[in-house]
Amino acid sequence: MTLAERHNGFEIVLCEYRTEKLWVTVRACIADGKLTVEGQDLGDAPLHWFGSDEYEYYYFFDEANTEKLLQLLAGDEKHPLKELQKQFRGLDACRTLRSFCEQNEIAFRFDCYY
Repeated sequence: MTLAERHNGFEIVLCEYRTEKLWVTVRACIADGKLTVEGQDLGDAPLHWFGSDEYEYYYFFDEANTEKLLQLLAGDEKHPLKELQKQFRGLDACRTLRSFCEQNEIAFRFDCYY
């Protein structure tokens, strides 16, 4: 059984940030052996950058790249989901995740809406 299969159905919060002008939520989940990271920014910042007060973004990993990411995070018997939450959290969660994936040749598909 793969790490992704063992953790199928999980969901964790990577970022929950709220101020008067910005509300950011980023979650990660595994379904059918595939990791999805989804985020939503609401408020003045997305309005300034995109002309809309709502910005949604998604990182989709196929089964092989989900497994590769989890294996790298598991390393020396670490829990991969705890490591995912530990390494990719806060307002820089997605930037850090993208960088990690680029450095380790982990492919993903990115989509966004505003």
